[in-house]
Amino acid sequence: MEIRRQQPKTLINRNVHVFDFDATFNPYRGCSHACKYCYARDTHQFVNLDRGHDFEQIIFAKEFTTTQVMDQLNRIPLSQTIAIGTATDPYQPLEGKLRITRQFLQAILVSGHGVSITTKSPLVLRDLDLLTSLAAHQQIVVHISLITNDKVMAHNLEPGTCSPRRRWQIIDGLVAHGVPAALFCAPIIPGWTDDHETLDQMFAIASQKRVSWLMTAPAHFTQPMFEYFSAHLASIDAIRTLSFRRNFADNGTLLPWYRRQLQQTIDRLRNHYHLSAQRAAPRPHRITVQAVFDI
Repeated sequence: MEIRRQQPKTLINRNVHVFDFDATFNPYRGCSHACKYCYARDTHQFVNLDRGHDFEQIIFAKEFTTTQVMDQLNRIPLSQTIAIGTATDPYQPLEGKLRITRQFLQAILVSGHGVSITTKSPLVLRDLDLLTSLAAHQQIVVHISLITNDKVMAHNLEPGTCSPRRRWQIIDGLVAHGVPAALFCAPIIPGWTDDHETLDQMFAIASQKRVSWLMTAPAHFTQPMFEYFSAHLASIDAIRTLSFRRNFADNGTLLPWYRRQLQQTIDRLRNHYHLSAQRAAPRPHRITVQAVFDI
């Protein structure tokens, strides 16, 4: 793996309305989790790298100073929540060495902003000391991403991630320490992870785990990513891939009839298992005593 260190002027992106976020922070570009459906693969094209091997093996790390990050956080109203990991996983293996996500969370303890984290990694539990401090003031929710409980399927589609069983254990660990955890059952992949048995099992386990809420979203692609992902699926099961493609227009857009049908299934399961579709919203905390930085 090649690590390319950056010192970007802008660390936090603002007003990302298309994704319903106030502000976002992504410490890494590229991801060794290697999820084959990841829409962020397209971003490697912006720096003349490919969305396949390069995305998985050439990782850009966004480094910053305490002064720099605090200056940018102080410009963001406390009413705005900051989402960490909207593109690539902030707890991918490289974080174990570089600790950029941890450094950012330490800054959040000082700034007082509400924050959400989206990850597939057990490395998030390393930072329980920070997460529990944030949870004490209702400043945080952690979203654990899982598309299926089938470990073979998960390995085929997300070869660099931990097993489904381990991800349920991450939720257990967070909840046991009072850190709100949600399940992101996304993306739902037509013909592969959208059958009733798969979805029912995901909802049933989530209901037992006391998740704060459960988010679902069907797969969506740019046309190049649709072709890239279809080729990967075809290498696993060509016949099944034909079924997958029938649910999309040629440009990778999910057909409306499929979207409606899937939503009806999700609504039935959500009602049956009494799982909320309401996003858990972290709250800001006005600091009265300065927190201590320990980077």
